[in-house]
Amino acid sequence: TWLLYSALASVFISTFTMAKSPVRAAGVPHPYWPRDLSIPGYVANDRSMHEILSFLFSVSGLFLLSTWVLTGRKWARDGRGQEFGVARRLAICWFAVCGFIHGVIEGWFSLYYDVIPSDQSFLSQLWKEYSRGDSRYVM
Repeated sequence: TWLLYSALASVFISTFTMAKSPVRAAGVPHPYWPRDLSIPGYVANDRSMHEILSFLFSVSGLFLLSTWVLTGRKWARDGRGQEFGVARRLAICWFAVCGFIHGVIEGWFSLYYDVIPSDQSFLSQLWKEYSRGDSRYVM
């Protein structure tokens, strides 16, 4: 029975996942669901998912590290003149990264949502990669 389940699972995975080659929708290949979705001007990413995520996490990590270092400086003090404790520094880092995500990454989508399918800039490619899981962001 185990062999039967694994065979069925492999058939299901090969049939219903996006690991297959992109299909043509309105003459343009894309990896998004639904398969017949029309995305005018779509251009496939020229960077791999690994490159996109490596760069994103490197920049985010550098931003997080910079925030941590800056909040640990002698001149960084709270309203009572005391240095920030670890919990306060972690909270500041959390909000700084949230601000980065909302301001830069989501801000890019807010400004350029209409050209993302055809654009090859880093943030547009990031959104096209994200859209593989939620196609609403590439339409």
